[in-house]
Amino acid sequence: MSKKYVFKEFKINRVSERPEPLKNDEIGLKDQKRLEKGDTIYIYFGKSHSYVGQTKQFLKRYKQHYMAQSKFDLRNYKCVVMSFGQLINQLSLDDIENQLITYIAADGKHNEVLSDNSTLGNSIIPYPQQDQVKSDFITPFWHELYTHNYVHTPDIETVRQSVLFKYSPFHELSEIQAQIIQEIVNDTRNNFVINGMAGTGKTVMLTNLAAVLSKKNPNKKVAVIVKANWEKTAKKIFKTYGKSNIAVYTAVKFIQAEEDYDFVIIDESHRLRRYYSKSQNTLNTIFRLPPKVAEERGVNYDVGANELEKIVKRSKQIVLMYDPSQQIRPGDITMEQFNNITHKFKHFYLPTEYRINIPEKSGKYRRAYTGENYIKGIKNFLGINDNKNDSKFYKELFQDYLVSGKDAYFGICNSIEELFDYLNDMKNYDPASQNRVVAGYCRKWVSKKSEQSDWVENSNHWNWNSRLEDWINAPDSENEIGSIHAVQGIDLNYVGVIIGKDLTINEKGELVADSENYYDNYGKFKKNDPHPLQFDRFVKNIYYVLLTRGIDGIRVYFEDKKVEKAFKKFMGING
Repeated sequence: MSKKYVFKEFKINRVSERPEPLKNDEIGLKDQKRLEKGDTIYIYFGKSHSYVGQTKQFLKRYKQHYMAQSKFDLRNYKCVVMSFGQLINQLSLDDIENQLITYIAADGKHNEVLSDNSTLGNSIIPYPQQDQVKSDFITPFWHELYTHNYVHTPDIETVRQSVLFKYSPFHELSEIQAQIIQEIVNDTRNNFVINGMAGTGKTVMLTNLAAVLSKKNPNKKVAVIVKANWEKTAKKIFKTYGKSNIAVYTAVKFIQAEEDYDFVIIDESHRLRRYYSKSQNTLNTIFRLPPKVAEERGVNYDVGANELEKIVKRSKQIVLMYDPSQQIRPGDITMEQFNNITHKFKHFYLPTEYRINIPEKSGKYRRAYTGENYIKGIKNFLGINDNKNDSKFYKELFQDYLVSGKDAYFGICNSIEELFDYLNDMKNYDPASQNRVVAGYCRKWVSKKSEQSDWVENSNHWNWNSRLEDWINAPDSENEIGSIHAVQGIDLNYVGVIIGKDLTINEKGELVADSENYYDNYGKFKKNDPHPLQFDRFVKNIYYVLLTRGIDGIRVYFEDKKVEKAFKKFMGING
């Protein structure tokens, strides 16, 4: 079958250190005519970095690069690949450029992928042949890049599953996400809160917004604040996509740096900390009072302080990603503290776009198989649905596994071993998928200090996540069980969730948290400061987070059979 594009490559020859211009005798007459005037995608490849661009006049553009009439330095590159054809035109150029930037960066062969892309922070306008561009250009073109040794990964589907792809600052945005970003970028007076539940794309918006702000304000300082489990990944994302002028911190490190920034964007701002005596010492050091003040007050810490107020003081403009349903510890900033600081901020609300990638359903299942419906069902069962308008949902999604088996998005397993078997089976169907078993904090972490296993089931043994930061990429993490602190804010493909005995059914038949089976020491209130309802909410929030990590499928194992029975009754599951 003939191709719908032309693939051309030229070596960049040098005389001493200076590149030579392309010579007419290196280019065929038809190629020359097309490259003089015609829509073209081009990629310069160097030893460890690349540059992706688009133009209507490639030969003129190359001459500008050769004559150093731009910031682009041709001496850094060894060759250039160009492509033009019937699918590459003014309608598709932005989409193609965005996709190639993202794929090449996510592939990992090049430490940095540069571009002068002007579509950052915008949504791609749908155009005719958009699906054909993916199937008849992007996929075969990628294969040619691989066969010519320009990229590492032969299978483009493998690239799509990588973290660098999922959180690319060139990721296609929804129309609402793009509108919010443009409004923030154009407003120099206000601070902002972006409210959104799980799966609304807050983290993708964060990477896009940071990239847009850094590009439009090259002389201003941009900082991104993330949780510790995402710090290393965020740094790699911005560096790989050529945005190394964006500083990445955890909240504690940002405060300790004592440096002012023009723009600060905070992911997971519901997890910012307040002073709470039962917190990690490394966190509470930022709330320690100066000796003289401490002596005057008779206390060593600023007991009413929180991280957000300290960050605001060092930020000219601030944007917060927020979901109060993901607060999970007593030391997290309270809603009252958050609201007091942000009551004059401008608020945006993201609609639910939680992705459930399943075969299209018909009939009654069609209405049930939506992200919004799934989240409603989970929040209603857990009793954390604060919106009375969301009390109705379709239960067929939760019943379908009895009919569709492995093809169903949701299902219930009878053991932890079955969870691992399910994820392993899905790996056979989707080898590039990222799949993990996760659990509530319902086991002691004994493997930290001994050779004992944290989880034992018959002859099977498993441990908690071996590290917190970047756990998904840790060796052997597929054979471990991840805690909330390893996976909060991270999307996976297939997920197995252990609902432990830290959730139980009380004498009144209510779903409640059980502190006796909950082992996160910093997740419990002090004995002289009990808040049973708030603790109950924290544990339920943890399971809300865990149960919304899976894009392609989820299986659940209930340790407490009373909870499983209650869940089945609530969801109308007969089996």
